[in-house]
Amino acid sequence: MKAPTILQRFSPLTRFILLGSVLELLYLLIFALTPISTTYSTLSPSGMGWPWILAPAQLIVHINSSLEIRSADLGSYFLLLALIFTALASIYLCAVGNAFHTDNNIPITSRWLFLPVIGATIFGITLLFLPALFNNEANSYIFRSLSLLSHLINCVLIWAFLGILAPGRRLAGTILYAWNPLAILELAGNGHNEGFLICFLLLTTLLIIQQKGRWYDLWAMVFLGFAISINFIALLLAPLYIWFSVRREPQQGSKGLQPLGGAWGVPTNPLSPGVGRGNQALFVWAFCWRAIVALTIVFTLYLPFWHGSATFLAITSSFDMQQFIHSPLGVLVIPVRWLFSLLVQTLNLPTTISSYYLQPIIAANMTVLASAMFIFALIYFYLLGRVRSIDTLLTSLCLATLSFIVLISGQFWPWYVLWALWIVALRRFDALTVSVLLLSCTALLTYPLLSVDNLLIVNYQPLLFFGIPLIYLITQAKRSNERMTLLYD
Repeated sequence: MKAPTILQRFSPLTRFILLGSVLELLYLLIFALTPISTTYSTLSPSGMGWPWILAPAQLIVHINSSLEIRSADLGSYFLLLALIFTALASIYLCAVGNAFHTDNNIPITSRWLFLPVIGATIFGITLLFLPALFNNEANSYIFRSLSLLSHLINCVLIWAFLGILAPGRRLAGTILYAWNPLAILELAGNGHNEGFLICFLLLTTLLIIQQKGRWYDLWAMVFLGFAISINFIALLLAPLYIWFSVRREPQQGSKGLQPLGGAWGVPTNPLSPGVGRGNQALFVWAFCWRAIVALTIVFTLYLPFWHGSATFLAITSSFDMQQFIHSPLGVLVIPVRWLFSLLVQTLNLPTTISSYYLQPIIAANMTVLASAMFIFALIYFYLLGRVRSIDTLLTSLCLATLSFIVLISGQFWPWYVLWALWIVALRRFDALTVSVLLLSCTALLTYPLLSVDNLLIVNYQPLLFFGIPLIYLITQAKRSNERMTLLYD
């Protein structure tokens, strides 16, 4: 019998209070360090209006000066910030593990919802008043407060979702999202609008999975349209949502309404030869009217802001796929550029021809992007075909989002992980879930490493962000295959 750890000697509530207190202490340290460990010189409204909140940072600089540590050398501060982020991620993962342990050992009542919500509120308020920002977008307290409010609403929605489908992991799934340091930092600290995006996607998911009629589907498409209007990443998820809803819709047959699907609740393919043409037409119409509702919401919301080609150019320019910033594609393109440069030198083409028709950097970029887009298309259509149940829907949504981040997006910023974080909070706890959690933790290191963006090492930062989660996922997948092989043997 294993000896109980220090945390296991306390009651479940006491363990969460202890872990939450350590998290709050680390957030206070981040609060003190931000004025001297951010690459942007942008002070938040509190930093400009309340100079006294800069006192902790000034005290740290004064102590270092008295110890003959040059205040101009900020490398030590960025290193300290990285260590704090690492500790923050470690305590958070411990809290998630403790939540799953609690779910499995004691009955979870609705009162437990106060735990993740109160914790997220305290952490969020702490970062809401950061004296300096981690980016150069000075958001007002109104937008940052609303982002924090959306985060708290999302916690309640996740609790409600899991209460319907998986009551046994309500607490763990809600803690996983609510106390995630990346979510707290990006929503309350930096005021990104991903909180509203997640809110509308959760409402879409919550309505679609219940399958209580077309009115539910109609409102689900309305919320999906709002999500697309906030961030076009939702447009990537829309076909998966609509296809799931269509495949689960009852079909009109000669004997009345019959549920779509075969044994074990696995739906058949509505476009297969075995399905009549009339039913195929109904399925096409079912897909189209849902897409029309969602796109109508998008067009209606964008219409007041539409100013012709200038608006279209502004929208399309937001998808910058030519500049690789913290992106895995940026690591892959380095050897491809070297190969193309070597090819140009080997062919010994005239300067006029090579400069106009064969530019190594441009050719390498286009080759990598075209290959990545082709691979992404294959993955996406595969995932679309795998959408059969609620579990496969969530898995497909998660993998499609991660594939977009890795293969299509030329840039990577920490808040991109939030697009997948809310999905794994709803899924079962497996290797994919852990990989996304690890990515949300390693992505935090983007901010301390911004101090070395002028060095060549910046091209290899994605190996740190994506390497650890990817190695874990591959290792677990290999072990799973080995277990299946042993089982069949």
